[in-house]
Amino acid sequence: RPMLTDAEQDQLVDMLASTAEVMGEKISSNAATYMVLDLANYALPALARALTACRREVKGRLSLAAIIERIDDGHPAPNEAWALAIRAADEAVTVVWTEQTRDAWCAALPLVEAGDSIAGRQAFLEVYVRLVKEARAESRCAVYHPSLGFDAAGRDAALRLAVASGRLEHHQVAEHLAIGKIGRASCRERV
Repeated sequence: RPMLTDAEQDQLVDMLASTAEVMGEKISSNAATYMVLDLANYALPALARALTACRREVKGRLSLAAIIERIDDGHPAPNEAWALAIRAADEAVTVVWTEQTRDAWCAALPLVEAGDSIAGRQAFLEVYVRLVKEARAESRCAVYHPSLGFDAAGRDAALRLAVASGRLEHHQVAEHLAIGKIGRASCRERV
């Protein structure tokens, strides 16, 4: 089901036509309609930013690939995701991560626990890149979830930061902060 409403889809057609014109070309209404079908799972503000980036960066024709490449879908870069995931090795630490980060961490965890963090990082990166590629192929933006550590003060700070950055909703934070002593969800649990 598309994220964009019918009115937003109409607005996107206009934005595509205007962007193409600024880039020195015309786009047919049929081509714009097909592009909208491929882009309808993204939020309009993210699409507007991607089109702005296309106008500034792309030399030549506007393409669907150029637009999709510039959509900020919320998935952290692989090394950024690893830097977050490795913090989860400490049971006290609360992390707020994507499903792909969590699942890649679960693949790397046995190696990290065995003392081979280099092999763990390699395994993490391979799995993470594959999972993000699959999510992007399905036009799925990043969805963040908390993995709660037992340090209450650190948990509070991490969850407040996640709300401030738009990764979690306030009601999710309130729910987790209301719970008393919580252990980290295992890799097999899908929170």
